[in-house]
Amino acid sequence: DSGTVRFDAVRLDDEELLQVPGQGPTPRATLRSQIAQLIMAQLYLGLAEGAFDEARRYTATRARPWSASGVARAVDDPLVQHRYGDLWLKVRAAQAVAADAVDLLRRALERGEALTAQERGEVALAVAEAKVLAHRASVEVGSQLFELTGARSTAAEFGLDRFWRNARVHTLHDPVDYKLRDLGRFFLDGRIPDPTAYS
Repeated sequence: DSGTVRFDAVRLDDEELLQVPGQGPTPRATLRSQIAQLIMAQLYLGLAEGAFDEARRYTATRARPWSASGVARAVDDPLVQHRYGDLWLKVRAAQAVAADAVDLLRRALERGEALTAQERGEVALAVAEAKVLAHRASVEVGSQLFELTGARSTAAEFGLDRFWRNARVHTLHDPVDYKLRDLGRFFLDGRIPDPTAYS
């Protein structure tokens, strides 16, 4: 709903409303920003997963091993294997934390109006973790894939640059530094994030 959005003939049940028009915001009503932030985290995560899969496919079918590696195939190079293992851990960590955030958000929505400000804050912290890790994974995998696939992989015909480019554009939507601040502040003094359009 960024910008102008119009709906026509869309069914919306009462329990799906986060905030009744004309009423002040409740902790449940402020989950709207968490839904939006989690959508962005899932977008970043999809870019990281796509970059990883495309790079892996390219390495297995087209990449040449480095001459000093002593192997006949790029996939047999222990340094390439090591780097893919490292990149996978970035993707996997982002997947796991995002799944936890989705589950926590689902449970918060199910609580309805009984949701407390503290519980809402815990959702915001979980979503912040997911967004930061997915942000990092998308940018790092989208960039590092070229170090693993080689110079030929930068050709436009392969389109591998789309992952880094799309990650870079979308991760600029709102600064994750404020997510890190929220997390640090919580772990230092127990303060939950203030409900805003981004937290």
